Amino acid sequence: MPSWMIPVSIALAMTAGVALRLGMRDRPAWLLAYFAFFLAVEAGLEHWALPPGTLGPEVAWVCLGLSAALIAINVLWHRYERRQAEEAEAGASDA
Repeated sequence: MPSWMIPVSIALAMTAGVALRLGMRDRPAWLLAYFAFFLAVEAGLEHWALPPGTLGPEVAWVCLGLSAALIAINVLWHRYERRQAEEAEAGASDA
């Protein structure tokens, strides 16, 4: 695994968590800004603060798996919210 993949996977996991927590699925520019920030911080920490070889490829695989799970949860949550809004709208129009 390339060395650049570890900071990218960590930044992706953190961005997916922020997207889920703050409901930012409709703001791609903000998500890109968060990703760039997390990537810069992680790359800087890995370069200047951590000894070489501290973060192995296992960390990248775990973060990629966590990212996939968070993205799936975010998609499912969005579908759930949309379905709830449609049901509420249908219930209001019936009354």
